[in-house]
Amino acid sequence: MKGLFVKDLKLLSKSARSYVILLLVVIVWMTQLTDSNESFIIGYTAMMAGIFITNTITMDMNGGSLPYLMTLPCTRKTYAIEKYLLIITGTFLFSMLIAFGCIVINPNRWLQILIEGISIFAVISFYNMIMVPLQLKFNEKSRIALLGILGGAILTAVIVSNLANKANAARMWVSLSAVKNTVIDFAERVLSWNRITIVIVLCWFWALCWGVSIFFSIRIMEKKEF
Repeated sequence: MKGLFVKDLKLLSKSARSYVILLLVVIVWMTQLTDSNESFIIGYTAMMAGIFITNTITMDMNGGSLPYLMTLPCTRKTYAIEKYLLIITGTFLFSMLIAFGCIVINPNRWLQILIEGISIFAVISFYNMIMVPLQLKFNEKSRIALLGILGGAILTAVIVSNLANKANAARMWVSLSAVKNTVIDFAERVLSWNRITIVIVLCWFWALCWGVSIFFSIRIMEKKEF
């Protein structure tokens, strides 16, 4: 796995000019840092880091190195897991780097900025969880597939909404009220937990989502033909 890390770092070094431009943009934004835009700066940096790293999959496929890698002492499972480790490490380091930069500029809000950095990293991770399996499956068409998934979800929501409007008004109101009350009750129960319990539950949910994404990526790699 060490060799895969070195290979990906060398691939990423080819885009050094893009990193410099990104860093300059972030520095300019940080000179205008306010309480309202620090979250955007951290989120934008973490998102770009994830995109740069997931693009190494496309580089492997388009460069023809993936079939060669599979002839080395490297299994398909190892390849998939290495991508996830690199993405988690890279996005976390970039998020924390920018967060600490914001803390230096605005030290009075260091705890809030640190929490924002960790929270934004966790949220951005869900994008990477979806993109890695799509990238392994569809390569350059992965973004089209993602748009298709989002479009399908929106279309489904519109159809359900139209059907609901045509449904019996009284029955519809009862159903919506029941759903609304259930959601409110669940939210109140969750908020009644202590903060440590909420953090533990969120961490377990985050880890579970990563596990599901890794499982599908490994299955895609095992069935992939070169």
